[in-house]
Amino acid sequence: MFKGMSEKVNEFIIFCIEIYKAEYGISGEEAYDLFDQYEIFDYLKGCYDGLHTQGRPYILKEIEETINVRRNKSRVVKWGSEKVPGTVIAATFLFMAIDEHNRRCRSTDGCRLSCLFINS
Repeated sequence: MFKGMSEKVNEFIIFCIEIYKAEYGISGEEAYDLFDQYEIFDYLKGCYDGLHTQGRPYILKEIEETINVRRNKSRVVKWGSEKVPGTVIAATFLFMAIDEHNRRCRSTDGCRLSCLFINS
């Protein structure tokens, strides 16, 4: 059980790990490590109210998008500090993904995704 989380949230997180590992054919440990690396546990906890009512495809898409945004964060910020061609396009797509997420997520705890660049 994850500390500081209700039993329902823990069950949901375990469900998410299970569907993610099944989708990508990876072990539970690999899925756990990936979720830990990209702070997916915090994301799922913060967005629990909105996400737990959705179906598998939607939940998987949200997890995938969040991992991709967080995986590419350092690259976009690095590109932004060096004048590399395509920086504006990459940053625009990243902000569009964050904006799309924020429109769909109705978390009362406040998702950390919307603060991705503010805290950088």
